[in-house]
Amino acid sequence: MALKLGVKSAIKQKLHKRQQNCHTKLKTESRDAGIQDQICNVLESEHVSVTSSAESGRFLEANEAVKPGEVLATEDPFSSLLDEKFKLTHCSHCFRETASFIPCYWCTAEGYCSEECLDAGWSKYHWLECERVSQLRSLGSHAQLCLRTAAQFSSGDYETVFSLLTHKEELLGNPSHREAFEEIAVKLVAMFGDSIRNASLPVKELFLHHLLQLRCNTLAVSSLSGRFLSTEQQSGSNVQDKYEVKLGSALYPTLSLINHSCRPNAILRFMGNRASLCATRLIKAGEEVNISYGPQAGRADRAQRQAELKGKYFFNCSCTACKNILYEVQDSLLCTSCSGAIIKYHDSALVSCLACKHTPADTKLHYQAEMRRKASGMYKSAVVQQPYNLPLLLECHQLQSMVLYRDNMELGRTSDKLAERYAMQGDFATSARYCAASCQAVGVAYGEDSIELGNELFKLAQLQFNSGGLAEALRTARRSRDIMLTHYGTHHSECQALEQLIKTVENKL
Repeated sequence: MALKLGVKSAIKQKLHKRQQNCHTKLKTESRDAGIQDQICNVLESEHVSVTSSAESGRFLEANEAVKPGEVLATEDPFSSLLDEKFKLTHCSHCFRETASFIPCYWCTAEGYCSEECLDAGWSKYHWLECERVSQLRSLGSHAQLCLRTAAQFSSGDYETVFSLLTHKEELLGNPSHREAFEEIAVKLVAMFGDSIRNASLPVKELFLHHLLQLRCNTLAVSSLSGRFLSTEQQSGSNVQDKYEVKLGSALYPTLSLINHSCRPNAILRFMGNRASLCATRLIKAGEEVNISYGPQAGRADRAQRQAELKGKYFFNCSCTACKNILYEVQDSLLCTSCSGAIIKYHDSALVSCLACKHTPADTKLHYQAEMRRKASGMYKSAVVQQPYNLPLLLECHQLQSMVLYRDNMELGRTSDKLAERYAMQGDFATSARYCAASCQAVGVAYGEDSIELGNELFKLAQLQFNSGGLAEALRTARRSRDIMLTHYGTHHSECQALEQLIKTVENKL
């Protein structure tokens, strides 16, 4: 109004600046409101809500108690890329396993499980990359995923994706990183710049923006796989070892906002590349929902986790596992006074037993460390050979038992390999004994509600069943089922296989 009525030039300049600031703020608030609506659309549970703070940014918080296994959010990826090794077994668009492929009409690079996936892939991104897929792949997977993201700049979810953190200052502050990112961006502009039109940024800056985002925000899409440990032909004697395999990478506008913990209370469950956020334990009201970005307590010690998270995601982790003043028990030596765990305090030279507080002499510690290194070399030599060198594994296990605490993961790992070797020979009773020791170490390292323990318990239940320990097999299978249901849900093949094992054992009893 004041500008229309006419004011002095000095005041007019100030009013123009205020008007511009108001427009910027209104535009930002409108964009943020749209982003907030898109985030709320993927939430499945009324027990959680999106909030924010200066320290954590946007994050998901429980406003009521959340039960284990509850699905909190479900989201399809904004953009995704299947790993090359699965191109002949899985759909390029939805990542579901398929036996019959429908190829792209114009190239042989992509195969789909249905007409719907073919049409969706074409309309979202493949229309842009189809003629130059081989050239695009030569730039690396991040370049192709970047192009697939930028190709959808007119999509309704694009603002949410665009608002994800880039860590531009940290990444481009490194000269080698800057050169690598800019080189890819320039090549993408040369190949596809004429096809991308976006008013917010020049094309090169747009590609660079998404390349930086993908460096910190992509999630690994995984699936459960397995291998047989025994090859006996009689019914029910095959024992499988299960493990996660990475199918590809994907960018999720909302789930990418979930923060990290080295002891997470939720996981991402995948059906193809559709992701569901599921609670793995009781989450109390007011508690933040978090997942693991990779580093977890049990898989790496605190120093390793902190270094990896700082190097890739540019933050210092302050989760409960990292705040713990003790090193994890799974990395402990054996106390010769009480058979407890010798631990080293963080940021301290103090080494003592967690149970009896005994502090061993330096010479004793040096001896144990030397024996530990020797056992590690024996382990590597034993597992390189196929089948595993049983006498060498047994010698390694004996040496580790003399110097390592019973729940040390190195000892647990050797017990697991011994269980595999005896299962290969058909000695299921001995295999079950070593597998039980491995389960104990896995439970301490990863947690009693972890999928790692669930998989190990399933293996133990099969071994106990095959060795005739039906009552033990039933208890173990039920315990594994409870964990598996929390992580995978009732329709997962692994949970159905467990239910079948439980029914079989119950009928025999």
